[in-house]
Amino acid sequence: MGRTGARGGAAGASHPARSRLFSRYRAKAREYADDPERMRALARNATVKLSQLGDGAPSPIRAVSDQIKTLIRLVRAYSKGEYRDISRGQLVLVIAGLIYFVSPADLLPDFLPTGLLDDAAVVAWVLRTLHEELGRFRAWEDEQAGRPVVLPKRDD
Repeated sequence: MGRTGARGGAAGASHPARSRLFSRYRAKAREYADDPERMRALARNATVKLSQLGDGAPSPIRAVSDQIKTLIRLVRAYSKGEYRDISRGQLVLVIAGLIYFVSPADLLPDFLPTGLLDDAAVVAWVLRTLHEELGRFRAWEDEQAGRPVVLPKRDD
């Protein structure tokens, strides 16, 4: 991705995660990363939205709902100081993805019939970008719960 896409230029229009709007959410996420209470509130809001959507969620959201729950758990664990094996930049990306998800007024407002498709695209992009980091977090969760630890395969 070139700088044009990161700033929301012509290439940025092709993917919500490269939009100017998402860049603003990233800036907001940096503030959240320094405030455990705001992170916990965000996790609560994302949990509420996911549960309100339930089985009526569009299939792209249903396809990533378990992974959204992983992002929520990661933010909660980080906010409590339980999990810190993630860089600040990666944490900011997770938080920005959740902010985008909970925001009703994003690239495609959620009240539109296709309004959650951009949310699903952003979440899917965050998941692909942080695949290995999220695998390590899930392995950490397994270890905490006494389950066998399975690390993700590298995409080498």
